[in-house]
Amino acid sequence: VPELSMPSQVKMSTDLVEATRGVEAVVVAVSSQAVAELSARLAALPTPPPVVILASKGIDVPTLRPLSAVVADHLPAAQVVAVSGPC
Repeated sequence: VPELSMPSQVKMSTDLVEATRGVEAVVVAVSSQAVAELSARLAALPTPPPVVILASKGIDVPTLRPLSAVVADHLPAAQVVAVSGPC
């Protein structure tokens, strides 16, 4: 949208390694059914994020588990913070 502008500190990238390099936290705001796959990709990074802020809501349909538990399974060393429910 041409009328909107992003602060210069905000960078966009389609490269997950580049986008997460040196970050203190990652915000996960994807479909509930994409949380497990994205969590697995985050876990495979050279330096997984220490904090995951989960903004997705719902449950993981295959396992019927809360999304925060799915993230924690893939990233056991990360602090998982859920900002919407159920968590």
